[in-house]
Amino acid sequence: MGRSGRAWAGLDRALTKSKRARAGLSPFYGLTFMIKPAQSVRALWTLPPIIYNAGFSSHGSTTTFSLFLAFPFAVFFPSARARARPRPRPFFSFFFPHLASEERQEKMREILHIQGGQCGNQIGAKFWEVVCAEHGIDATGRYQGDTDLQLERINVYYNEASCGRFVPRAVLMDLEPGTMDSIRSGPFGQIFRPDNFVFGQSGAGNNWAKGHYTEGAELIDSVLDVVRKEAENCDCLQGFQVCHSLGGGTGSGMGTLLISKIREEYPDRMMLTFSVFPSPKVSDTVVEPYNATLSVHQLVENADECMVLDNEALYDICFRTLKLTTPSFGDLNHLISATMSGVTCCLRFPGQLNSDLRKLAVNLIPFPRLHFFMVGFAPLTSRGSQQYRALTSTVCDIPPTGLKMASTFIGNSTSIQEMFRRVSEQFTAMFRRKAFLHWYTGEGMDEMEFTEAESNMNDLVSEYQQYQDATADEEGYYDEEEEEPQEN
Repeated sequence: MGRSGRAWAGLDRALTKSKRARAGLSPFYGLTFMIKPAQSVRALWTLPPIIYNAGFSSHGSTTTFSLFLAFPFAVFFPSARARARPRPRPFFSFFFPHLASEERQEKMREILHIQGGQCGNQIGAKFWEVVCAEHGIDATGRYQGDTDLQLERINVYYNEASCGRFVPRAVLMDLEPGTMDSIRSGPFGQIFRPDNFVFGQSGAGNNWAKGHYTEGAELIDSVLDVVRKEAENCDCLQGFQVCHSLGGGTGSGMGTLLISKIREEYPDRMMLTFSVFPSPKVSDTVVEPYNATLSVHQLVENADECMVLDNEALYDICFRTLKLTTPSFGDLNHLISATMSGVTCCLRFPGQLNSDLRKLAVNLIPFPRLHFFMVGFAPLTSRGSQQYRALTSTVCDIPPTGLKMASTFIGNSTSIQEMFRRVSEQFTAMFRRKAFLHWYTGEGMDEMEFTEAESNMNDLVSEYQQYQDATADEEGYYDEEEEEPQEN
């Protein structure tokens, strides 16, 4: 061996020894075993081969070029997900991971859930109870299900912890600790990450200005830190989901402030909101029209999709259909949680249509400002006991013990303008007299902001009316065109 050959051989031994010690490389065929606990057994061989040594060696008149490859081979501990559904990967995916099916990438498109205010936290807690039941997750976060479909896309809403527990990817915020304490002491209170509870001590007092400009503005940075931390833990974040009401102070004021901040920081991510609109029939404060109008002013600009949950419609369902004489907020929240579960079903389970937030928006939003959706759910069942009656009729009122199958309707209709018109009329009746306005101007707001919000709401109603009238005009226009050739 020549001088250069001996030099390369010495360098080879030194590099091999140091790199094995530093990188944990196995001496067998350059394989390295990287142990990653609590990950799925389905993601094998995720990195391309790495060249960790190369050199020339001379044997007489023959010179040989040596190339040493390290194949990063991921060996994962079996987690709850892996034990429930071990699934072999195609052989070629071990060597060409980029040629593997896109199914794995779609499963990891996460949604970050945020709930704010008393109403938002209450319906959010009910939502997680329903979702946990559908995915086979118990109150401790352990998987107790019996079908592969429950784990197929569970990462959309859950993080898998190191001990095999599934933790909701949720951020809970409020300006007072009362609702947070009730959630913690609830049946699924221990499933949430403790660091994701962000709350103040003062409360918003049903004042949109306090939630948006004063009290909420002081707490918003803490909420954004938690949101940022959860977003950075995602492989491919597809968007955000916000639960809030528009009648109070925290959910409407601070909720819309958070939505605008997230829009600034994540402009290319989808923003879905479940917004509960107020109603005089189910009301606890007189300034709800102010708060709702100021919130819609923000949602038109900053939200991509808005699922409208109308308290008045929910009240009518409970009163007329379910025959509840005095519907409570618990009854309304039960209907909302069932509807939210149905709306997100296409996001949480495998399917061909509307499998993510962006596809849902493409199918439902014909014009950018008209992104307020109507939702419907069937069957509508009462949680309470009922007297069994009319047993001979084809459709009877017996509530089923469990929902084996249900259907959820999402529609974008011009008829939703009636709800906006109702809120706008209530807003105008108070604003013309400047009633209760001093509570808002005292927090630094200007009357011009109320005027702009009212104008934006009226423009939204006019836009819906414009497209509703345009449909009738177009039909008449085509009828005239068809009649002209017949006259000639």
